[in-house]
Amino acid sequence: MARVSIIDKEEMLTVKLGGYMDTPSTPDVEKGLEPLLTKVDKDVLFDCIDLDYIASSVLRLLLRILKNAKANSHHVYITNISPTIREAFRLTGFLNLFEQLES
Repeated sequence: MARVSIIDKEEMLTVKLGGYMDTPSTPDVEKGLEPLLTKVDKDVLFDCIDLDYIASSVLRLLLRILKNAKANSHHVYITNISPTIREAFRLTGFLNLFEQLES
């Protein structure tokens, strides 16, 4: 089951991604990310510590958030990515799009 939670801190939004984010769960993930899909008004940190799998359809949602953030001069970071998730990001070319923070 896919899990999304957004923690709004003064300086940054932390988005915790968890579970198995496959294609059938994409609408639920989109609903969880909805506030960030239209406007991003501060930096965003995607924390993937509990993420087991991510489908390309969910990666596209993250790309929309990245575009919204950059349009408003904000940064998007990613942290705590497992080797499997890192490989998915690398294969899709997404690894170079997001700023990485060491876990």
